[in-house]
Amino acid sequence: MTAPPSTRPSGVPLLAVRDLHVDYRSGDGDVALVNGTSFELERGEIICLVGESGSGKSLTASAIMGLAQRRTRLRVGGTVALEGRNLTALDQRQLRGLRGREMGMIFQDPAGALDPVVPVGKQIAEAVARRRSGRAEIARRVVELVAQVGISDPEHRVRQFPHEISGGMCQRVGIAIAIAGDPKLLLADEPTTALDVTIQAQVLELLKRVRDERGMSVLLITHDMGIAAQTADRIVVMYAGSVVEEGPTRDLFSRPGHPYSIGLIRAVPRVDSARVARLSAIPGSMPEARERPSGCAFHPRCPFAVDRCRVEAPEPVAIGARRVACHRAGELASGLLNPSRSPSADPGEGQP
Repeated sequence: MTAPPSTRPSGVPLLAVRDLHVDYRSGDGDVALVNGTSFELERGEIICLVGESGSGKSLTASAIMGLAQRRTRLRVGGTVALEGRNLTALDQRQLRGLRGREMGMIFQDPAGALDPVVPVGKQIAEAVARRRSGRAEIARRVVELVAQVGISDPEHRVRQFPHEISGGMCQRVGIAIAIAGDPKLLLADEPTTALDVTIQAQVLELLKRVRDERGMSVLLITHDMGIAAQTADRIVVMYAGSVVEEGPTRDLFSRPGHPYSIGLIRAVPRVDSARVARLSAIPGSMPEARERPSGCAFHPRCPFAVDRCRVEAPEPVAIGARRVACHRAGELASGLLNPSRSPSADPGEGQP
């Protein structure tokens, strides 16, 4: 998959997230929910934020949109720059002016994100009105958008309420709302949740088509490495509020550099295997934000952990085109450590 040529000024990414922190303020002290996340998104590129529930993916997207800043108990630090403009320095009035025009968001629950007592066409029209004027022009654009996102009989569908259409159609309406203002950046938070696999594939193809036709950048949040593999140009793997690996999709899948990435890839069902194999599982579970261990947060679940991992948090290092936050990334990349022999790997299976 190749992103369309960039039209941005040379050297300035569309989105640059630098040392993003989101802390929860409580009477017992601040708790780090997102801890120093950094990545860039180019124009026309699709990046997937991948990780288990609780890794900080959705909260990162919320901070980018300026929604986390509206919650009084959350404190956001670091820099989120859209074409060089620092969004974290803007107030809510200024951010409201950017939402819909510069940034659009598709929410996780398609039906829950829509007003149940307002026809879907009217909800799309509210988004269209940020860019267009005149009732006839807005109505025409609404029908056009409904057709563009693949909903048949758009003139009829725009008069229906959310409960009268399927979950897949609700998600398509959500996409229509998100792209109505022709934003440069589209954030999609688990857009295929609760959809069957056929509709899921259609929604992912729609997102790629929107990217290709409009040249917008897409930040896709998912817990499914299979979705990331078929959709993303690059993948950012998050664990316990931090980025542990980032790189081009092909490179990351061919030789992942972080044990957590290896575990996520091995948990994806394979249909090209010559034999039936038991799915691998990562032992343990994601630590609560208040209970994250010292050193590398992944070390209690890592088959390659050494004493250094328990006391020293790793800094990201460059491994080819990737960045990996692991003390043993070099050994994994050079083949000195064999992931297929780790306790979490299925016997006999090689690299993913």
